[in-house]
Amino acid sequence: MAIQNLDQHMQQAVQFHQAGSLAHAESMYLEALAEQPRHGGILNLLGTVCAQQQRPTEALKYLRRALRLEPGNPMYLLNLGEALVRAEKHEEAIKYLKQALLKAPQLALAHYNLGNVYKALHQPDTALTHYEQAIALKRNPEYLYNYANTLRDMGRLRSATTAYQEALSLNPQHAEAHNNLGTLQGEWDDFDSALYHYQQAIQLKPNFESAHNNLFQFYQQADDKPNASPHLARLKDLRPDDHAALALVDADFMPIIPQHSQEIDQALTQLSDTLTERLTQQTPQNHRLSLKQLNEYNLAFPSGMIYYGRDDRALREQYAQYIDHRGVIPVLAPAGKRRSRPRIGFVVTKGHEGVFLKCMAGLISRLPEAYEVWIVCSQPNGQTILSQKLPQCQYLGLSPDLLTAAKQLQKADFDLLHYWEVGTDSTNYFLPFFKTARLQVTSWGWPVTSGMGHLNAFISCPALEPEQAQQYYTEPLILCERLPIYYAAPPVPESIQRSDLGLNEETHVYLCAQNLRKIQPEMDRLFEQVLAKDPQGQLFFIADKRPAITARFRQRLHPLISQYENRIHILERMEAEDYLRWVKAAHVMLDTTGYTGGANTNYDAFQAGTPVVTLAGPMHRSRFTLAAYTQMGYTDCVTHSPEAYVNQAVALACDAEQRKAAVDGIAHSRSAVIEDSAAVSAFCKVLEELL
Repeated sequence: MAIQNLDQHMQQAVQFHQAGSLAHAESMYLEALAEQPRHGGILNLLGTVCAQQQRPTEALKYLRRALRLEPGNPMYLLNLGEALVRAEKHEEAIKYLKQALLKAPQLALAHYNLGNVYKALHQPDTALTHYEQAIALKRNPEYLYNYANTLRDMGRLRSATTAYQEALSLNPQHAEAHNNLGTLQGEWDDFDSALYHYQQAIQLKPNFESAHNNLFQFYQQADDKPNASPHLARLKDLRPDDHAALALVDADFMPIIPQHSQEIDQALTQLSDTLTERLTQQTPQNHRLSLKQLNEYNLAFPSGMIYYGRDDRALREQYAQYIDHRGVIPVLAPAGKRRSRPRIGFVVTKGHEGVFLKCMAGLISRLPEAYEVWIVCSQPNGQTILSQKLPQCQYLGLSPDLLTAAKQLQKADFDLLHYWEVGTDSTNYFLPFFKTARLQVTSWGWPVTSGMGHLNAFISCPALEPEQAQQYYTEPLILCERLPIYYAAPPVPESIQRSDLGLNEETHVYLCAQNLRKIQPEMDRLFEQVLAKDPQGQLFFIADKRPAITARFRQRLHPLISQYENRIHILERMEAEDYLRWVKAAHVMLDTTGYTGGANTNYDAFQAGTPVVTLAGPMHRSRFTLAAYTQMGYTDCVTHSPEAYVNQAVALACDAEQRKAAVDGIAHSRSAVIEDSAAVSAFCKVLEELL
């Protein structure tokens, strides 16, 4: 049927198009095209509506026809360029978008699309330039959102935060901007803001999968299972194909601050039962995993389990076996080129750069030129952080995509990869499965076996390991003659007046400065006995960066706090200088039991001359303080029973002569662990043995 009034017909079609009724608009455009087959405007609109319906072939056909009719029309050039962007024909898209800008330099949308193209081509600097030009011409929330995404991917997190906030000021209903801003606020430890933006994202889009995943992980990291579980349940509804991954996520939920030992037992049993059930079954579709899921859901072995102090080798092996049986991680063997110097890579992932520098920079910087030394770190900011103290090393920045990162390692062809930690995040847990180096080793950065069969050695030292220690490891133990660490002397003040910290000079200060996650329920009894034996004693902890974790710890200690009113304190988090003043002011440091202090806490205390009382355990993770004291040749503060631990702590706090003897003993012997040059040669000897 002929159209009586084409203009009126097209106006109505455009109204449908603008209202989102794309199929209806397309039908009317086709009717108009039948009347006017050489009408550029109709062809242009028809191509646009096809592109919006994800039909790139048809879209390009109509848009090319329109451009042939009017070769210089900037809107036709723009729309063809945009359709080519959707079709991922990037080079051709750039050509037409630039032509559009030559005809009409004020076309903000052309700059925006060029930004999208260059972002897809991994040219972020060029992408930023075009996004900035688009924003200068038109302050569009979508332009700002994509600009912020690019800044975030480049590691410019503060600028990205500002751009997301500006996008939301223009469009408060932008759910994706809320979600991404929530993630960045979490990076700054602004947990209230992060929670607000995640909740806004879900309120605007109730089925927003990424926001539900972010909220689940937010509550999981806050040890809040009641609030986390509904978001996990929603994800299971929204992503039925992720059944296996989400079941593992559920089983991986470990209490961060257990309220009692039975809570730990229940969590370990749940994980073991889930793995046993799935290992004994075939792998139907709903039991499969993907590489994307491993990273997205952080399906590494639960990192917090290390703090429980249990022998969990069997469970770690079971977990690694489950991952291996999914068949999702390919082996990417290196080329194996011969070279004049062995190529050694030290792997450190995002968020762990600071502790790596403190514990390993001194050793790595002193390795001989006989080795070609690389630092393998996370993009985009790993090298920026690490090169400040290790400028002489070569660097490999790993992609956040797991498979891409593994291929980068394979191409780099390392003779030996030293994983500073295996299991603190999904990246450093799963990369060893790819077996990208001829030798893969790990060490005390995460002092527990990986449970997997893909590492050639665990580097430790005799003082860290009891007899029959190999039973706790899947990796062969290689023992270094010294603790493999060269630790620079921390800037501890020479003296401190306790009154400067608000302390009464009569008070005996017991400081347990460890991460609250290390303080397990069985320690509560030790704290109670210390306070009961020393009426002048006051016990100090340091708050977690997450207020919810501190609140959980305070909840567990509530009976003790009620009993010893005003004698138990949780200090706010503080800068390093103030922290070292507290270390200096303490009469005694109380070491944690199942997972003792590492280099940072102990060496800070030794440099301050503050005794650390430790209860030596049966496994590496409960013996670092013992090992340090053993290397120093001073073991008076090492105990072997809970009763001895309490008695030694109280004696050091209450008996001035005994405490002075300990302070002097530590001062005379601490050079054996701080700035220990012998550790470098001992570590090189281990490298030679391995290579």
